[in-house]
Amino acid sequence: MDAGWCAGDAVAERLGRCHAGYSGNNSSRCERRIESEADVTDINKMTVHVRLGVDHNHRVLRFDKPLDIPTEALLQNGLAIDGGDILGEIGPWFEVDSCEECGAPRLIGFTTLPAQSADPGDIPLMRKSVPTLADALNASEAWLVEFLGEYGYEVEFE
Repeated sequence: MDAGWCAGDAVAERLGRCHAGYSGNNSSRCERRIESEADVTDINKMTVHVRLGVDHNHRVLRFDKPLDIPTEALLQNGLAIDGGDILGEIGPWFEVDSCEECGAPRLIGFTTLPAQSADPGDIPLMRKSVPTLADALNASEAWLVEFLGEYGYEVEFE
């Protein structure tokens, strides 16, 4: 296949649409060219970006909002929607009033995804806590692989 327009060629027939959701012009041409067969194989892959949060104890997991996952499923698992992005946060878990002498909260672990609510339909408030940031990242990433996998996505972390 040469690097051509997807509408009308074998790739478009296999995908049933233009590459990456770009619309065609009266079914004649896509607005974006397919550069290689590799462009086609990324259709069911979801890249999750892991970034530093507000400080060295926080991480933000970000990925594009999938159209085929209900908003309720995202929100009920403690994920936030920011425009076309889905965000999940991992951060420190403090025990408040744990040091009466110093008045400072004590770090007791790190939160993970998914967040759980006490009652279905409530905003998720409770999160599992694990001892280290690495444990929190591991648990959260494993959950995201499973969660997005249920909707047919293969997850890559960046």
